[in-house]
Amino acid sequence: MKISKQAVEAAYQRQAKHYDFAMKLYQLMGLRMQEYRARAVELLHLKRGDHVVDLGCGTGLSFPILIQKIGPEGQLIGVDLSAAMLACARERIERSQWNNVR
Repeated sequence: MKISKQAVEAAYQRQAKHYDFAMKLYQLMGLRMQEYRARAVELLHLKRGDHVVDLGCGTGLSFPILIQKIGPEGQLIGVDLSAAMLACARERIERSQWNNVR
């Protein structure tokens, strides 16, 4: 079964505002989502000052872990298909006052 790009984008557009909450529910159900994110970032062997592109960044849930590794000297670019997910990521960036995230 093939799913179109438009169908995927529409699904994430609808779910963007609730995505972070859903991830918390998954955590309560036993899925260690934050641990999985942290392990994935660990495997990148990032260091302070590195530049990172987070493809499919969604709402930016991995941003804090990535920023911790690259520090304020590094650069983080988030890319996502869904404008609504990117809007949530931008809110996270503004709340956290990160100047090195785009």
